[in-house]
Amino acid sequence: MKKVHYFNDTPQRRTIGGQACAPGATIFVDERDHPNFKPQAKARPKKDHSDPILALLDNPVADIIPELPNLTDEQFELLQQAEKDGNKTRKSLLKAFDEEHLRRADAKVDE
Repeated sequence: MKKVHYFNDTPQRRTIGGQACAPGATIFVDERDHPNFKPQAKARPKKDHSDPILALLDNPVADIIPELPNLTDEQFELLQQAEKDGNKTRKSLLKAFDEEHLRRADAKVDE
Protein backbone atom coordinates (compact mmCIF):
# COMPACT_ATOMS: atom_id res chain seq x y z
CA MET A 1 0.00 0.00 0.00
CA LYS A 2 1.63 3.20 -1.19
CA LYS A 3 0.93 6.48 0.61
CA VAL A 4 0.68 9.73 -1.33
CA HIS A 5 0.05 13.27 -0.18
CA TYR A 6 -3.23 15.08 -0.65
CA PHE A 7 -3.36 18.88 -0.39
CA ASN A 8 -6.79 20.35 0.31
CA ASP A 9 -6.96 23.47 -1.84
CA THR A 10 -10.69 23.97 -1.24
CA PRO A 11 -12.22 26.29 1.40
CA GLN A 12 -14.07 23.33 2.96
CA ARG A 13 -12.90 20.44 5.08
CA ARG A 14 -12.58 17.24 2.98
CA THR A 15 -12.66 13.63 4.09
CA ILE A 16 -10.29 11.47 2.08
CA GLY A 17 -9.78 7.80 2.86
CA GLY A 18 -11.45 8.17 6.24
CA GLN A 19 -9.26 11.13 7.25
CA ALA A 20 -10.40 14.71 7.69
CA CYS A 21 -8.29 17.29 5.90
CA ALA A 22 -8.65 20.97 6.85
CA PRO A 23 -8.53 23.67 4.16
CA GLY A 24 -4.92 24.38 3.20
CA ALA A 25 -3.66 21.22 4.97
CA THR A 26 -1.85 18.17 3.60
CA ILE A 27 -2.44 14.55 4.65
CA PHE A 28 -1.02 11.24 3.50
CA VAL A 29 -3.53 8.74 2.14
CA ASP A 30 -3.47 5.43 0.36
CA GLU A 31 -2.95 6.15 -3.33
CA ARG A 32 -6.22 4.37 -4.16
CA ASP A 33 -8.14 6.84 -1.96
CA HIS A 34 -6.68 9.92 -3.64
CA PRO A 35 -9.34 11.74 -5.72
CA ASN A 36 -7.05 11.83 -8.79
CA PHE A 37 -6.08 8.15 -8.61
CA LYS A 38 -6.32 6.30 -11.90
CA PRO A 39 -5.46 2.59 -11.83
CA GLN A 40 -2.91 1.47 -14.37
CA ALA A 41 -4.11 -0.87 -17.03
CA LYS A 42 -2.97 -4.42 -16.43
CA ALA A 43 -0.34 -5.44 -18.90
CA ARG A 44 -1.37 -8.52 -20.83
CA PRO A 45 1.34 -11.10 -21.25
CA LYS A 46 2.44 -11.37 -24.82
CA LYS A 47 2.03 -14.69 -26.52
CA ASP A 48 5.43 -16.05 -27.33
CA HIS A 49 5.08 -19.04 -29.57
CA SER A 50 8.60 -19.66 -30.67
CA ASP A 51 7.48 -23.21 -31.40
CA PRO A 52 5.38 -23.26 -34.60
CA ILE A 53 3.69 -26.46 -33.42
CA LEU A 54 2.30 -24.74 -30.32
CA ALA A 55 1.31 -21.76 -32.47
CA LEU A 56 -1.22 -24.08 -34.13
CA LEU A 57 -3.33 -23.89 -30.96
CA ASP A 58 -4.05 -20.22 -31.67
CA ASN A 59 -6.03 -21.27 -34.74
CA PRO A 60 -9.64 -22.44 -34.87
CA VAL A 61 -10.23 -26.18 -34.47
CA ALA A 62 -11.25 -26.46 -38.14
CA ASP A 63 -7.76 -25.27 -39.14
CA ILE A 64 -5.90 -27.51 -36.67
CA ILE A 65 -7.52 -30.86 -37.49
CA PRO A 66 -6.23 -31.10 -41.11
CA GLU A 67 -2.68 -30.50 -39.84
CA LEU A 68 -2.68 -33.41 -37.34
CA PRO A 69 -1.66 -36.15 -39.82
CA ASN A 70 1.35 -34.05 -40.91
CA LEU A 71 2.85 -33.96 -37.40
CA THR A 72 5.45 -36.38 -36.08
CA ASP A 73 4.51 -38.48 -33.07
CA GLU A 74 6.52 -36.19 -30.79
CA GLN A 75 4.91 -33.06 -32.21
CA PHE A 76 1.47 -34.64 -31.96
CA GLU A 77 2.01 -35.54 -28.29
CA LEU A 78 3.35 -32.05 -27.55
CA LEU A 79 0.34 -30.39 -29.19
CA GLN A 80 -2.10 -32.70 -27.44
CA GLN A 81 -0.54 -32.08 -24.02
CA ALA A 82 -0.41 -28.31 -24.59
CA GLU A 83 -4.14 -28.28 -25.38
CA LYS A 84 -4.92 -30.31 -22.25
CA ASP A 85 -2.75 -28.01 -20.11
CA GLY A 86 -4.30 -24.86 -21.58
CA ASN A 87 -7.11 -22.91 -20.00
CA LYS A 88 -9.51 -23.36 -22.91
CA THR A 89 -9.62 -27.08 -23.57
CA ARG A 90 -11.82 -27.58 -26.61
CA LYS A 91 -13.85 -30.80 -26.63
CA SER A 92 -13.97 -31.01 -30.41
CA LEU A 93 -10.19 -30.79 -30.62
CA LEU A 94 -9.72 -33.41 -27.89
CA LYS A 95 -12.02 -35.71 -29.87
CA ALA A 96 -9.93 -35.09 -33.00
CA PHE A 97 -6.79 -35.93 -30.99
CA ASP A 98 -8.35 -39.24 -29.92
CA GLU A 99 -9.31 -40.06 -33.51
CA GLU A 100 -5.81 -39.20 -34.75
CA HIS A 101 -4.27 -41.28 -31.98
CA LEU A 102 -6.38 -44.27 -33.07
CA ARG A 103 -5.46 -43.68 -36.72
CA ARG A 104 -1.78 -43.66 -35.84
CA ALA A 105 -2.14 -46.81 -33.75
CA ASP A 106 -3.90 -48.58 -36.61
CA ALA A 107 -1.18 -47.49 -39.02
CA LYS A 108 1.50 -48.95 -36.72
CA VAL A 109 -0.37 -52.23 -36.44
CA ASP A 110 -0.78 -52.47 -40.22
CA GLU A 111 2.97 -51.97 -40.78
